[in-house]
Order: sequence, then C-alpha cells, then structure tokens
Amino acid sequence: MNKTLLLAMSMSCAFAFCGCDDEENSAPTVTDTPIVLSGKAYTFDPELEGEIWKRGKSVGVYMKKENSVETVSPYTNVKYNTTAEPLGYFSPETPATLINMPKEGNVDVVAYYPYSENLNSDSYPMTVANQKVSANFAFLYANVKGMNVQNNKTELQFRPVLSQLVFNLIAGDGVTDEYLNESSIKVKGMPTVANFNILSGAFEQASEVKDIDMVSFLPEEEKGNGASGQVFPAETTEGFSAEIKIARMNRTEKWNFVDAEETSTLEPGMRYICNVTVSLDKIEVSVDKEAIDGWNKGEGQEVTGEENLVLTDIEELPLNGITDCGADDPLKQRGDTWCYKTHSDMPFAVQVVSDDELNKNVIYGRFDSSSKISWYKSYVLYRSGNAEAGVYSISFKAKGTAGNSIQCYVATGDKKTFANGTSVFVANAKGTEAKPYNGYVNFRLTDKWMDYTLEFNFAKMVQNPYGYAETDLRNATAEALKDFYISFFNPTKNIAVDFYLSDVVFKKID
Repeated sequence: MNKTLLLAMSMSCAFAFCGCDDEENSAPTVTDTPIVLSGKAYTFDPELEGEIWKRGKSVGVYMKKENSVETVSPYTNVKYNTTAEPLGYFSPETPATLINMPKEGNVDVVAYYPYSENLNSDSYPMTVANQKVSANFAFLYANVKGMNVQNNKTELQFRPVLSQLVFNLIAGDGVTDEYLNESSIKVKGMPTVANFNILSGAFEQASEVKDIDMVSFLPEEEKGNGASGQVFPAETTEGFSAEIKIARMNRTEKWNFVDAEETSTLEPGMRYICNVTVSLDKIEVSVDKEAIDGWNKGEGQEVTGEENLVLTDIEELPLNGITDCGADDPLKQRGDTWCYKTHSDMPFAVQVVSDDELNKNVIYGRFDSSSKISWYKSYVLYRSGNAEAGVYSISFKAKGTAGNSIQCYVATGDKKTFANGTSVFVANAKGTEAKPYNGYVNFRLTDKWMDYTLEFNFAKMVQNPYGYAETDLRNATAEALKDFYISFFNPTKNIAVDFYLSDVVFKKID
C-alpha cells in the first residue's frame, strides 16, 4: 500500500481512539488529522472511467472555509496522485503536502482532474472549439461539504462540468438511412472559450462565439447517423441553433435550441439527446434529457486494476506540446515526459497533431536520416523509471510510410556494468527468430493505424543491442531499473520515414 496513504489512514484511526477517553480524564492531546480521499468518476463515456484512475494520475485538491470561496491556507491546488494499492484512493505528492483537517469547525473540499500546476486565479481554462481533441474534454470536478476531524474521510465524485449534445438522425417519411449517410452537424451562436473557477464551481468569462463542428458517428461504432459534442452550460440558449447538412439530399436544415423546453437551458453533466426525424419535406426534433446518474444507476464505473506505467498519455499533450531535448542526455529530462532528440544536420520535425481517424492528439515525426548521421542522433522517446525486474510489454498504435521499419529500444542510466562506461540497454524478450537482437525490436509500418506489442526483459541488460549471444547479457542492476527511456527511431539511412504514434501502454506482464 502507498506509504503516505497508509500514514494518513493510521493517523486517522489513532485520532478516533484518542476520542474515546472517559469524560473524567483530561482533554486528549489534539492531533493533526489527515484527510483520506478516495474517488469515483462519472463521465459521458463510462468505458473511460477506470482508465482515468490508473496509477499515477493526478488531481488538484483545495480545502475551503465552509460555504465559502476562501481557501484554508496552505491547501490550495495540492497535488494528489492515484494509488496502485488500494485502487481508487489518492495520496499526496509528498508527505510534506499531506492535507490535515483543522482542529475545529467544518470545511469544504473541492478537487478537479486532470491536475494543472499553474492556474491563473484558481481558474481552469477550457475550449470546446475543436471537438476532435479528446484531451479538451477530460476535465472532471468534485465538491464535498461539511468535513471535520470526526468526518475526515470522503469519496470524491468527479463529474463533467460541460453539457453533452447528441444528435441522432432518423429516417422519416420517404427517406431511407442511406440518404442520411455523410451528413454533418454544427452548432452556432455558442461561446467556445471559458474559464472554470475551481473555488466557486462555475464558469466565468465565456467568449469567442464560433461555429462548433460536432463529431460524426463512425460506422464501426454502429450508432447510425448523427454526431455529438460537448459545450458550455448555459442559463439560456436564446440564439443557439443547430445546422444540419444532409449531403445526399442536398439539404441544410436549421433547428433552434429554444424550440424544445428540454434545451431552453443547458446544465452541467447533462446529456441532451436530440432525435432529428428527417422526412422529405421537413424535420422534426424531440429531445430526451439524461443525467449521468441515470445511465450509470448512480454507481459509476469501478476502477480497473490494469496498470500503465506511461503516466503522461500522448492524447493529453497539447498541440505542438512536445519537448526538444536537443543535445542533452534524455535521462536529464523530467520523468514521465515525452520528448525528442534531433541533430542540426538532420531535418527532423516532431510535433503533436490532431488525428481525424482516432479523434485524439498523436505524436508525428519525420525521420530523414542521411548517410553522414547515425540513427542515434534522432528519435522520439518517453522518459520513465522505477521498474521491477521482469518482462514488460510496450503496446501502441502506429502508422507511417508503408513498408519501412521502426526500431524500439530501452536505454538505461547504468554506465558502470560494462568496463568502458557506455550506455546499457534493457534486453528484449527473445523471439522465435534464429538470431533476434539482444536489445532492439523491429516493427514494420503500414499507412493505416495498426496495433503493436513489443516485449522487453527488464531482468537482463546488454551493452550492444545488435548482438545475438546470450553470453553478452548481464543481470539488470537497481541503477538501470531506476532511470531509463523508451525510444523509437528510423534505423535506415537515406530514407525519409513518416511516423505516427498513439495509445502507448507500458506494463509488467511477468
């Protein structure tokens, strides 16, 4: 169990026993009582809820004076992390940042996900302009009132603060489903940028009114025809409308939100299902309004036990938000960071881009190796550490220049195991080939997104990852397992290769 969380629980129990003294005895010594936090996620996509609370995810926690927006110093935006054991609990980043209950009186606690280190005036900026960037819609918020030293344990119920719109296109008189294929929907008149005030739990400073393209249902989702998206709540929807383009019928229809009582206002955490029946001469819209508690029966999704050691998901990176580590040793980068290394003589561009097919942010890099530059001068990497000895898998989605190979390796911070002090690599888990490399693992790209899984044996290390002999392997050291990075690169010179990467999962399998 997480040591800090165990300390918090132990201190909480000790305080409870102290409160059982006889009234004739002197008053017990007042002891700092830490807050004990667990959490449950209620989202618009129940399949994501367990993934939200995987190990290493972070939330920001505030303690406020009861029924106030005034914080209790110093508990402002305190970083708490999800724990691997027990699942569903949070513990502070360090023991020094443990939140303790005040000696007297009640307090309120608010929390949000995902954590941001720098908030301006305790406000979380949001944008709904680009519905295809899923990271824009990850924000969840929890609010608990009336906590005190006798009531210091709570389950935070994290919920969306946005409203969800779902448009279902239904074939009416004289129309078949095929006529509704390739239709598109956008909403008009709505603000696309706003700040959410963590302390008040309300949006402020909404601005930048623009058209918002809803995300059309994908055929493989088998939802039929339509689109969905998330927008800011609104006390009135006067001036808000939906533009429905039915391409195969060469028609554009308009529907005003105030025409239905259910959408005269938009509430946070509420789903509005707009059923649009398309007939030859008209459209008719009926609206169903659902709360998250309704479709999850008030329980929320249980936390999953699957562990992913990639603590910074690629889709959470902002557009163009990947670091160039330049000439620096990648092991000098901050932990849990995606970055890339390049060379001044090699054209190499890496960026975070929005992928229309996956509807999320992905990493894109163009490897253009020349005959003068070695492979190790240019690569994309994830900085990690603190592994245990054993076999690990690295699973991911990738695509790029079809027919070309990408190689993956794991480089460590151990430079003492081999005599000449060179870098040490984690050995791969031997495959079935006659002479598999000791370190590198190849995979071949196609121009379509494909799923890949590579395996590495973190119990063994090797100096030359291109070697074959078992005698070249050494047992992994604590230093090697403490600091390492996972790297992807183009091993072929004089060939330009486009490389896209997403959904990386790194976990222990044996």
